[in-house]
Amino acid sequence: MVAGSIAERVPELLFRLDFGDSLAALQLGMIAESKPLILNMLKSRNPILSGLASILGMTNKSTAAWLGRMAIKGGVAQDSQQGEKKLLSKMVDYTKSLLSRGMKNQKLVVEEIRQRIDENSLSKDELKEVIRSIPKEELARIKKSIAEMDMEQSNRNIAAYYTHGKEITNSYLANVAYGILTRSGTRRAFPSEKGEKRIREIISKCINEDKPILLVGSWGGYKESASGMADKADNEALDKLKETVDKLVDKGIKAKILIRFMVGHSLDAGLRRVGKYAESYTRDLRPAEQLADFSDKARNYSFFIKLMAEKRGFEFRSTLSEHVPMAIEANEKEKELLAKFYETASDELKGLLKDAAEKHSEKRDDDPERPLRYYIVLRSLEKDLLETKYRGAIFFSYGEPVTSYFLPENTIFWYSIGRLSNPPWYIDYSKLQQAPK
Repeated sequence: MVAGSIAERVPELLFRLDFGDSLAALQLGMIAESKPLILNMLKSRNPILSGLASILGMTNKSTAAWLGRMAIKGGVAQDSQQGEKKLLSKMVDYTKSLLSRGMKNQKLVVEEIRQRIDENSLSKDELKEVIRSIPKEELARIKKSIAEMDMEQSNRNIAAYYTHGKEITNSYLANVAYGILTRSGTRRAFPSEKGEKRIREIISKCINEDKPILLVGSWGGYKESASGMADKADNEALDKLKETVDKLVDKGIKAKILIRFMVGHSLDAGLRRVGKYAESYTRDLRPAEQLADFSDKARNYSFFIKLMAEKRGFEFRSTLSEHVPMAIEANEKEKELLAKFYETASDELKGLLKDAAEKHSEKRDDDPERPLRYYIVLRSLEKDLLETKYRGAIFFSYGEPVTSYFLPENTIFWYSIGRLSNPPWYIDYSKLQQAPK
């Protein structure tokens, strides 16, 4: 770790300190104690860093005395633009304000920063917990680096150096993980701006807490082909999921896959498939025999499979009206969901669902659009369920990006096999003109 890389983060750390960040306080205390780091800042051509050097250094008695002997009152930067452009506008404004106040009354600003560092520093017990978590080899390396920066071998400085390195590493890993999940050849469409922000937050939280990233996707509970059996399309889609997990693990990022096997969807009375499928899926609510190979391979890859076939064939059926599916409009909640869909959903999505309902559902002469309304209610409720039950997960979908209306915003749209976006259960591999590589 280069000493300068720590000093360059001082504006960020001071900004975070204003929000009571204990790790920022820990690292600022360490930097203020290190004469080489303060000198590195003083020599910086970034006026913000050089200007903050003496202010931060004055918060430590030993460094303050050293600065006094050198008669240094400000930085030595010449370039007024370099470096500033790299900082966030809010952080720049905050730091400029800090520097401006420091020029008028440095003692007051120094005391303000010192007090915030003291107030937000980790307790002795918390410091001990950090030290205990550091591997012996890492601890030896940290102590050597601290000695090179002319700092005391205290628990505070060791913890500060360690958490700094961990923050840098975790930030790098979070970017790597997002890149893997949205890589070319796998990504059909990027998440929305809000979706990306949420996904990055989830990734960072998992990495910081050393927990696996949970990737959740739904899988059709039937195979729409003449044989009705899982084929190479299903296998290649599973291979692609395994490839994603392997890429994450190779970078030291834990990850796991949860597949929601939608038996309930295939049995649904409002979207009933032909009789042979219904019969095969109802047996003990297990996957149909024709998809046994899929189940075995998924488990061999250590994927988790959850059968969505609880209570009358659907995970959240108990939350729906007792009148489903023939009179779902009787329920106020369902009326509200339908009204919201027809008011806010895009015309493209409405057309897509209408075509799908005509293709996949039974024909009902009395009300041909009833299955469509039923589907809208189910998917709307399912979105609420996913967001609540899998709050810390990232979702993947093989559907059309326009269907994001029914999905949590932290959903990534992936290709299933090759560059095909069709769900594997809709693909009859034998009919593909050219099998994707």
